[in-house]
Amino acid sequence: MITDHKLKVAAIAELDWEPSIEANHIGVAVEGGVVTLTGYVKSYLQKSQAERAVGRISGVKGLAEELEVRLPGHMRKGDDEIAQAALHRLSSDIAIPKDAVRVKVQKGWVTLSGEVFALPERGGRSGGSVPSRRDVGLKQRDRQGATQHSQDQRRCASCTPPDLLHR
Repeated sequence: MITDHKLKVAAIAELDWEPSIEANHIGVAVEGGVVTLTGYVKSYLQKSQAERAVGRISGVKGLAEELEVRLPGHMRKGDDEIAQAALHRLSSDIAIPKDAVRVKVQKGWVTLSGEVFALPERGGRSGGSVPSRRDVGLKQRDRQGATQHSQDQRRCASCTPPDLLHR
């Protein structure tokens, strides 16, 4: 049976060996065969590659991935830009009545509030998410007041603000 210490050494070596990963900001901890990755990487590709690299190690029973993606400044959108893009997209959709939906953005989380009554006004689906260059979630209240949360883990590297809410 492989020890946690040997798994940690193997995980660090695997991350260092993988050319697509800058591993100097990734921390590794192992307990009971479960590898925990902490720290940050510079892209979603690096995050995915780090998961794959650890997954290649024999003896790993599980992975707790707690990596943060810190995109370069020119790719990062501020909350104000996300809100403007969301408002632009909502106003350009004739199926959504003017001023029916309010937009609030806080730390990349988009909250839409208001009432729409027909499925096309809800974007053709009962729930959804907003692709962006940041971690973005959507909180949505149904008519009974219950809050639904979703988080889209996919990222859109080529999104432009007018496309922010468009799938």
